[in-house]
Amino acid sequence: MQERALKSLAIQSVVAMLFIIVFSNCITFYNKYVGVDSGNSKDKSIQTISAEEISRQSANSEINQFVDMEVGVTVSDISSNYLRIKKLYTKNTDVFLKDVYMKSGMRLTIENLVSKDYTNTDIIKGENCADILKSVELHYKEKADGTYTAVFDIITDTVYVQKLYEDDMYYYIELLDPHQVYDKIIVVDAGHGGDDTGTYSRDKKYDEKDINLSVVLYLKELMDEQENIKVYYTRLEDKKVYLNPRVNLANTLKADMFISVHCNASKYDDPDGVEVLYTTNAAKTPISSKHLAAIFANTFSKDLQMTNRGCLKQNEVYIVGNSKVPVVLIEIGFMSNEKNMEFMKKQVNRKRMAEALQDCILEGYKEIEKE
Repeated sequence: MQERALKSLAIQSVVAMLFIIVFSNCITFYNKYVGVDSGNSKDKSIQTISAEEISRQSANSEINQFVDMEVGVTVSDISSNYLRIKKLYTKNTDVFLKDVYMKSGMRLTIENLVSKDYTNTDIIKGENCADILKSVELHYKEKADGTYTAVFDIITDTVYVQKLYEDDMYYYIELLDPHQVYDKIIVVDAGHGGDDTGTYSRDKKYDEKDINLSVVLYLKELMDEQENIKVYYTRLEDKKVYLNPRVNLANTLKADMFISVHCNASKYDDPDGVEVLYTTNAAKTPISSKHLAAIFANTFSKDLQMTNRGCLKQNEVYIVGNSKVPVVLIEIGFMSNEKNMEFMKKQVNRKRMAEALQDCILEGYKEIEKE
């Protein structure tokens, strides 16, 4: 009798274990495909900061990175710093030049070639040039019509403004110091990106990287109308950019301002408003990082009627402490605060934030011009 009872108990235990395994697998499947929040996942399905919005903005920004072919200019007008490549005299050849300043380089694309006759060594520097050319990588793409596209990825010794020319025999890329071309230069950085999401909202439905990028892309639309200010952007799409290239771009360009856009967060619900980080490590410039931070904190909070939490010295934050130019890292709101998050969710308010940032930049230049 005792043996029979033990066998019955063993069978019941096995059945219970099988039930638990099947039930657990069902729950996992449901959470994964139906979308129940387990507490760690971020449900993107109801975000108002949609992928379509950012994709549209990024596509428009991509167009502006291409360099137009200059017309009515003779080769004798080109400065001593230039690169050239011989033409292959194919019919209907199209040439495109894209500025890849984050890598101190450019991408030259030549389409509708009848053969793969170009080599890496066909990109040559001008006779009196310094050692500006660091590397050239060439690859080909074959099109459906049997023609080829040559793509040259060119790295130079620093960041240049590029101008594209041609004559009967060559294409020319003139390389100019940005300060020869522009009176005012700033660098704008959309914090985080790619798999570096930054912080997130309490309900885990909104990532900081998306808000930062959306605001910066709206800012770009506004700054494109400011013909007297050249703006370089560390990213214009959802991709990861390491900290060193971000701050190096600002330092290399000797930018008037380096502006990094972020969102804040706290373990508490109450903290809200705008906060600006600055450094005391920057070189002596017409305006200090601390002074610029105060302008940004005051102007941004006033424009948007937000709490002004003031400015904090943060030399330990990498892109702040390693900047040699006036830098501000502006925390435009708290994702952990319900009121701030509700505000930042809305497209119209992110546009207002971009307008406030533009006001900050213009106020900053007013102070620089006083010096």
